Amino acid sequence: MSTKDVKWANNGLKLDFDANGWAIFPTGQILQNAYNCSDLRDLLLTIVGTGTVNVYGSCQELPPDFSAASIITNSYVPITLADYSLADVKYSGGLGATVAASTKIVELDTNILTWIAIKRGAQDTCDVLLTLTNAQ
Repeated sequence: MSTKDVKWANNGLKLDFDANGWAIFPTGQILQNAYNCSDLRDLLLTIVGTGTVNVYGSCQELPPDFSAASIITNSYVPITLADYSLADVKYSGGLGATVAASTKIVELDTNILTWIAIKRGAQDTCDVLLTLTNAQ
């Protein structure tokens, strides 16, 4: 029987965002905008409010600088998100998940990703909660 080991980033509180729209992850991370997900299986984002949220992922050993260009030594891509409330709906990584005075729960399957970054538009007002699991 498998078990879920569910945790919440930022002690279950919504994520803070910097002036450029990048989520700021709790201390202990190498870069404040990169989250190490190498030991995790699935991530859920609860998005509430108004705005668009994009997630970027990397499989390199050290965290990439998500604000710099993606090159072979700093590689990452926008990640597709799956909507939990709408059957068979996925959001293109480049377009992200958009909420308009509403709530969405979307899943990011980390597979072999080692680092993620979450970004919202600098003027967006949506809140984001990050739920983590390493369920086998």
